[in-house]
Amino acid sequence: MADDALSDELFGFLVATFGDSDFTGLADAEVARRAAAPALVPWHRALVAEGRALLAGPAFPDRAVAQAANRHFESPEAAQAWFAAMLDALAEGADRAALDGGA
Repeated sequence: MADDALSDELFGFLVATFGDSDFTGLADAEVARRAAAPALVPWHRALVAEGRALLAGPAFPDRAVAQAANRHFESPEAAQAWFAAMLDALAEGADRAALDGGA
């Protein structure tokens, strides 16, 4: 169930993408880039926009992000930095998928 600080969509993305990604042997940013697919480009772009709005907001939900992504961060700032990097990687993957799929 999504935390009130995160939408169901963003919560679901974090859980599905990073919940067990430690077992892939890939860096988190690569997992985020590979999550993008041509059919999902509009959704991923919406997630990136929502995530960036969270980063710009008055209170970043670092604990909710850590829980959803199954990650431990040493500080709220570390959670923000990780989240920002994952949004950048997802945006890059979505841009690449749009080119590959013609979206």
